[in-house]
Amino acid sequence: MLALGVQLRLFAPYLPFVTEEVWSWSHEGSVHHAPWPSAAELPTTGEVELMDDIAAALVEIRGAKSQAKVSMKTEASSAEFSGPAEQLERLRTIETDLRAVGRLTGTVTWTVTDTPLTVILALATDA
Repeated sequence: MLALGVQLRLFAPYLPFVTEEVWSWSHEGSVHHAPWPSAAELPTTGEVELMDDIAAALVEIRGAKSQAKVSMKTEASSAEFSGPAEQLERLRTIETDLRAVGRLTGTVTWTVTDTPLTVILALATDA
């Protein structure tokens, strides 16, 4: 929500009606009365490795959809993530987000291997 809040405040002068509507979904008051974003709002901690893992997973998911020549909005009836144990453990902590972004509606399996991360999708259009 931090990133969305910052983006809404930055876009508010240019897209006043849209930003006001989206702001109202999660905040009280007006986006136009909210303080301008500052560096102090940004977190100072986090897992750098997790960001790399997310990027790698999304490249695999989008690559599979691109190879199948389907829309990125196409749902996947199953997904199999294979890769190093540490990487899979980090990705498991954000499985809900991966499901939402990758439109993974079915089963998700996690297989530990010694190879780099791979994702095998069964697309809903395959059924």
